[in-house]
Amino acid sequence: MLFCYNARQFTRNDKAPLRNIGIRFHQQRVEIFYNQPQDLARYGLQNGDLLREVNGRAVTPEAISDIRPLVMPSNS
Repeated sequence: MLFCYNARQFTRNDKAPLRNIGIRFHQQRVEIFYNQPQDLARYGLQNGDLLREVNGRAVTPEAISDIRPLVMPSNS
């Protein structure tokens, strides 16, 4: 994930991401991928874990674009 911002526009009042968890579509499934193990450990997660539900919503491979902002918030 790439997090870009304009330092002149970034303020302390902007919402900061709570977490950044990388995911990918692989072998017809959505999985947690390419994260530092220590970053995932506090959530009880590991790279390779499959996402079945996020915030009460079922995760489907077709909807990965809808789920990504929930696990990788941005200030866009």
